[in-house]
Amino acid sequence: METGRKEPQAARRESLATTGDARAVETRRRLALAFRAAAADGVPDVSVVQICKRAGIARSTFYTHFATVEDLAASTIAELFAVASSADVERRTVQALPRTEITEIGLRTIVDALWDARDLVRYTTALGSQAAIQDRLVAEVADLARPTVLAELPALAEADLRLTTEFMAAGIVRVTMHWIADPTVSRDHLVAWMARLLPSWLAADPTS
Repeated sequence: METGRKEPQAARRESLATTGDARAVETRRRLALAFRAAAADGVPDVSVVQICKRAGIARSTFYTHFATVEDLAASTIAELFAVASSADVERRTVQALPRTEITEIGLRTIVDALWDARDLVRYTTALGSQAAIQDRLVAEVADLARPTVLAELPALAEADLRLTTEFMAAGIVRVTMHWIADPTVSRDHLVAWMARLLPSWLAADPTS
């Protein structure tokens, strides 16, 4: 779906999320740590004021980076995907591994990271609307998936890239989050099945 031009503040927040500026990176790190600490303490309905007090950061600075606590929560969870995304791109561009193996390694890394952080994930989804938080997380993960898709399809048009990453992110995020809430199948089964559902140009070897 076409979202149109972003509002200036939203565009500014998006820019800060990807900048290499040391102050911005440190601010976001402190906010994420404060959110993780609140989650570990089981703080109910944690507020911006509480997060800022824990982080030692002014509320105005918080709102420069995030619109809501839910946005911070989604960003904190998305960090778990960021490590997997970076490693996946390296495997696809540097290492001589089969796509099937690369894909399963990447998915397993994501599933393992989310499972290890399941208390944080459950705390996050209990903050407000679970669907709304998942939507925010899908958007974060879709951005992280761009380098992986471009590693396989470097000439992909921007519109098709956006459609592809949003489609992939929605499936991986929602299925994995549902599995964490209700792990009715084994981790191996989950990873293998999600790998089968991904497009062949991403997850299958040329001869398979």
